[in-house]
Amino acid sequence: RDESALEGRRRLCGQENSRRGCAAHDARRGRAETGDACASCGRAARGTHPALKVLKREEDKRDIAIEQVRETIRELSFASPGPRVVLVDEAERMNEESMNAFLKTLEEAPGRTTLVLVTSSASSLLPTIRSRCQTILFHALTEEEILRVLKSDTPEARTAAAIADGSAGRALELVEDLKEWGPESAELLSRVASGDLNPIIEALTRIRDTGKSRARAQRILQLIAIAI
Repeated sequence: RDESALEGRRRLCGQENSRRGCAAHDARRGRAETGDACASCGRAARGTHPALKVLKREEDKRDIAIEQVRETIRELSFASPGPRVVLVDEAERMNEESMNAFLKTLEEAPGRTTLVLVTSSASSLLPTIRSRCQTILFHALTEEEILRVLKSDTPEARTAAAIADGSAGRALELVEDLKEWGPESAELLSRVASGDLNPIIEALTRIRDTGKSRARAQRILQLIAIAI
C-alpha cells in the first residue's frame, strides 16, 4: 500500500478545513496543532463522525469484501441531513464483483454525497470505475519532507524516512516499529552486514502468513536492503 496517500489526505483535508475555520489538525490524534481539540476532527479520527464513512478491508482480509460494499450502498440509500463523504481506502482491494457493485453508486451518487477512492494502483481499478472519477495525484515526499512531518531527527526517524517510499503514513508506522524492535532491528542489520542471509529467508517465510505479517516481512526486507 502507498500510504503517502495519508499525507495527501491530510493536505487536502487541511485545505478544506481552513475554508471552514478549522485549524490544521493531527489526523492520528484528532487534535488541532494549536493544542485545542476539534470535535469534528476527533470524531473523524475515531471513526465515529456521522458524515464520514470509511470503507476499507478488514485487517485480516486480502480484499474489501462484497458484503462491505453492499452495506455501504445500503447506508447511502438513507436520506442524509447534510453533506457526507465516503472514503474508499485502498480502492484497488475491491475485487471485480465489488467494483461492479459499487459502479452504479459511483455513477449516481446520492445527493450531497462525495465519494473518494484512494489507491496506489489506479490501473488495478476497472476502466469503468476510472472513467467516472476525477484524478488527484499525491506525489511521494522526499526524506526531508517526511522528517518534517515526523518532527524528529532521531536515528529511527531517519531510517523510517529512508525506507518509507515517500510515504509519511508508512514512516509514522515504521518509527513505532523501529522503537519496538530496537535491539531486534540492530541485531538484524548486524547479521546481514556480517554476511548472514538467514534474516532474508526468515522474512520471506512470513510473506505467506497474514497481511500484518506480510507487511512486517516487507519492512524487514527493506531494513536488509539498507544494510546491503
